[in-house]
Amino acid sequence: MSKPPPLAITTNPSPPQTSQNHRPHSHPPPPQPQLTYSVTALRHLSDALSAFHRRYDELQEHLDFIRTSIDSKLLQLLDTEIVPIPETVPLTETLVSDTAKTDDNSTSPESVIEKLCRDNCSRSLRRYIVSHLQNVLKLREEVPSALKFAPNPAKLVMECFGRFFLQGIRAYDKASPMIASRQASVLVLEFFMLMGCDVGEIEEVVRKEAAEAAVEWRRRLVGEGGLGKACEVDARGLLLLIGCFGIPKIFRNDDVKDLIWASNAGAIRDALRRSSVLLARIPGTYVK
Repeated sequence: MSKPPPLAITTNPSPPQTSQNHRPHSHPPPPQPQLTYSVTALRHLSDALSAFHRRYDELQEHLDFIRTSIDSKLLQLLDTEIVPIPETVPLTETLVSDTAKTDDNSTSPESVIEKLCRDNCSRSLRRYIVSHLQNVLKLREEVPSALKFAPNPAKLVMECFGRFFLQGIRAYDKASPMIASRQASVLVLEFFMLMGCDVGEIEEVVRKEAAEAAVEWRRRLVGEGGLGKACEVDARGLLLLIGCFGIPKIFRNDDVKDLIWASNAGAIRDALRRSSVLLARIPGTYVK
């Protein structure tokens, strides 16, 4: 009798072992350094602060313009008031009164501007200039001598000058109400130069502030096409600024020549002749 065949034992094959080194997986992107986030955040903050500062300066100039307009209207109203008929007074009193009036009239125009300078009223000084823009020749006679009454003429001029230069070329639209304020800011630099400013006598902190303003102004003009393509008020203002407070090292001779050409320097020849730093840098270019 034959033996039955042995039973075949079947086992489930185990899945092939995959080496851990060959197991497919995706690596997460490396984390960005914290320093990069910090730099980016600071850059955004700097841009936001610059934009806020520009808007604040524009608002301040608008307020100055509104105050100037109100002052001008008040002056017009005062001029149109009816003067009452004076009563008859004795001759002695008339002579005394006439003498007093003569003294008042001899100091009335100058006393206002001199008091503003003596009290360091930079915004009021700019408003005064704006309200008298129709007579720039008279301003050229009054303001330079009045600036000497200021405790610190250079500081007063820089405060009156403001930071309008940070605004781009679009801000110089002829229809803008701020044109008069910008013109006054440039004129106060011209008056300071006519006063006979000496760069060596200006405080270092004021010279540094002026130098930083000049560098920022130059950077904007270069970004808008170059100093030679600047509008007249831009070029004249920057030329007067470096002529009053010193020329930063970043300015080349060609930069100064471009400003002279674009600023219609002949119109302010008398002032430019008083700038020792401009005469030393490019002698004879604009004094003919």
